[in-house]
Amino acid sequence: MKEGFLAMLVILCLVIAVGPGVLLVNRAEMIGGIPLVYAWGIAWYFIFSGIAIVANWKLWSKEDPPKGGTA
Repeated sequence: MKEGFLAMLVILCLVIAVGPGVLLVNRAEMIGGIPLVYAWGIAWYFIFSGIAIVANWKLWSKEDPPKGGTA
């Protein structure tokens, strides 16, 4: 369940971050002294980083037994 939710979140973020979402913010406005489209990209970078951190804490925990053969 968690894997599917995070996978769908990543796919949604990919579509919005570099797809039609860029067309929504691609104008000559500034936020905090930086172009809007640049701020958009940085914001999605932090969202992707947050998803990776949550996946690390929730999915790839050290308590999980190894799956498959011996290491």
